[in-house]
Amino acid sequence: MQTSHGGVFFLLNLALAWELYGDFTRPRHALLSVSPWQFLHAAGIAMLGRSFAADPLAGWLREQTPFCRPRSASAWGQAPLSLLPEAEARFLLQPECDPTTNLPASRPSKRAETELSCWWPLLRRRLSLALNQPERQAVPTCLNLPARIERRGERVDVCFDLHQLPLTVRLAGLDRDPGWVPASGCDVRFQFEA
Repeated sequence: MQTSHGGVFFLLNLALAWELYGDFTRPRHALLSVSPWQFLHAAGIAMLGRSFAADPLAGWLREQTPFCRPRSASAWGQAPLSLLPEAEARFLLQPECDPTTNLPASRPSKRAETELSCWWPLLRRRLSLALNQPERQAVPTCLNLPARIERRGERVDVCFDLHQLPLTVRLAGLDRDPGWVPASGCDVRFQFEA
């Protein structure tokens, strides 16, 4: 399957780093009640909107697992930032500055309704810091990458054109193989073709 938004798969690395899902060392750990496929689908819709919803990847992700209703945002009884590993939380707390005024950027916050929607502001912020770009630029830079998706049994290959991969994504380490993601039941690998 071909997609215009293959970079959505890079969000698996953030989900694993944030311990939203366990890796092979903690296969039963999952902070979220939904599958990684549902997480990626919801992230694509939240960050890219209609262009993602109309892309074949959105349908492919929906077919990978039965979707369930996410828990309410209040299910944890604490803010999502407090659930992150300490180093990640400190990184995200760095002041964000508006490049035109060099003052901290302010944006009205929308109240999160589900366990998924409370992560979107943090994901946008993390991509902005990792790519050293404003959020409105970092999100499409990372996520709007053409790719070919191939699933064979328990293996998912996401194949990118190396010439179209932004250097900032590479330097941020978002393009490393997630490997075996127990909650997805798959070994996810990134391939870069010259």
